[in-house]
Amino acid sequence: MWLKRLLPKVFLIIGFLSIFLLIKYQGSIKDLWLHHAERFKIYYDNFFFQFSQDLERRRPVTLVEREEELKAYIGEPFIGFTQSDWNRFWNLIYGGFPKVDPQRPDLPKKMRQLAEDEIADELMSLYPQPFAFFKDSHWRILFSIIFNR
Repeated sequence: MWLKRLLPKVFLIIGFLSIFLLIKYQGSIKDLWLHHAERFKIYYDNFFFQFSQDLERRRPVTLVEREEELKAYIGEPFIGFTQSDWNRFWNLIYGGFPKVDPQRPDLPKKMRQLAEDEIADELMSLYPQPFAFFKDSHWRILFSIIFNR
């Protein structure tokens, strides 16, 4: 019986206390909410990166013709490529990588496609023979075949 009279008073005190805390820390709560919303947007954009409309390069339906051109004009290492090597190579060209540094240090990196110089660096590290010896003219030929220019 005494609990029925005490319970509404306890809830009233808890209600007033929570309203006071919400008013006092309203700025902090808003910043926290915006931070988590921005974090969620980055994760969402990264997850659906390949379906984005603003991709610089889109993977074509078939790459067999380009693979044959690379084998014919460039030679090694493309002649000895296995299917997994081709998949890794085309992922470098058309895939997304977390490269964009966030505005705040506690946010994740945004995905983007690699630029041509970054692709060249990755190819040199993966296959030093012959890419380490490529000159600018060789890279222009390689990228013209890859991007079908």
